[in-house]
Amino acid sequence: MKSSLIVIMIIALLAIVGVTMSLQQPENKPVACTKEAMVCPDGSAVGREGPNCEFAKCPEPVATSTEPAVITTPIPTPIPTPAPKKCFVGGCSSQLCSDTPGMVSTCEYREEYACYKTAKCERQVSGQCGWTDSPELTMCIDNAR
Repeated sequence: MKSSLIVIMIIALLAIVGVTMSLQQPENKPVACTKEAMVCPDGSAVGREGPNCEFAKCPEPVATSTEPAVITTPIPTPIPTPAPKKCFVGGCSSQLCSDTPGMVSTCEYREEYACYKTAKCERQVSGQCGWTDSPELTMCIDNAR
């Protein structure tokens, strides 16, 4: 009987130790939280954290002025584009078209120079000054040659 009492006491002791250990959680046991998010009043989101998987605290709101916000948009300063230089008629027979006033040439005369009296001396697509081609100018020069 003595031996059966010892066995019962050992079993009871083991039961008490087992129950005590099952009630205590080790502190370093890893915890896995679900990946839910909570949207805070400022629009940011926080997730769950800590051993109880509670949502993290939302950030504190930043103190704002009671004055309405004034948003200033810088007004771009236009970059002035230089006005195209004027084109000038020059040469002894008024046959030159250039962006330099008073251009001179040798004083020789050709029949086609007369055609330039009614032609337009102006800046061309290339950016250079020149005689604007027209059917009338082409025909006049062809007839003069």
